[in-house]
Amino acid sequence: MTIPSGKTRFLTGISELDRITGGLPGSRLLLVSGEEKSGRTSLVLQMCAIASSQGRDCMIVDSGMGLHIERMRSVFEAWGADQTRIWISSPKTLRDQTRLVLKAAELCGDGGLIAVDEATHLYRVELTGIPALDKPRYMELTFEMAVLKEAALRRDGLAVVVTEAHEVPVGGTFVTRPVAERITTYFADMRFWLENREGELKSLSYEVDGLRGTTLVRLTGSGLTSEGIRPRSSARGSR
Repeated sequence: MTIPSGKTRFLTGISELDRITGGLPGSRLLLVSGEEKSGRTSLVLQMCAIASSQGRDCMIVDSGMGLHIERMRSVFEAWGADQTRIWISSPKTLRDQTRLVLKAAELCGDGGLIAVDEATHLYRVELTGIPALDKPRYMELTFEMAVLKEAALRRDGLAVVVTEAHEVPVGGTFVTRPVAERITTYFADMRFWLENREGELKSLSYEVDGLRGTTLVRLTGSGLTSEGIRPRSSARGSR
């Protein structure tokens, strides 16, 4: 499938990353994964704040209940968010999450941003470990990803899916990978991976339209920033 080149660009607010990529293209689905407390939710908030300040609709489905009021207020104020353009909903079940994803896809205007924060949280909570019983949950999450991808394509918008990470056995050792990786990565056009370094310092690895690299960022009260960090990013083309 050939993905159309979106005319819309979305800024992350991380100057080093935005300089390298020129902003994230529309008509794409971005998968954001990584460690706990690595800044994934803060990144979603600042991207929505920036997009809303540019007159774009932003729909946030807060599935992990990780949107704390003080953090939102701090990030939105720092980035000049237009809060009249930001809608936030919180599902209680995976089925409820699907309903809210469908609603967001219906209501979000052209060039808008739809984010599902901790999209795998309720999915993971409801899994039984018995494949025959869990098949409906696999299908539910797959359907949600398809809806988000289609909405981004149809409206030249951006869908952002934040997932949890867990350790999986690979070749006699354990590696940290996104939850429901086979489902989520199938639909992803772009990927971010965030890891904790020392204190507020984080590393952000990215794959954006043929560009791959890693840059250092700092988690502050107003979100993620590369300002004031000695340039240590690396980028390479994969085409």
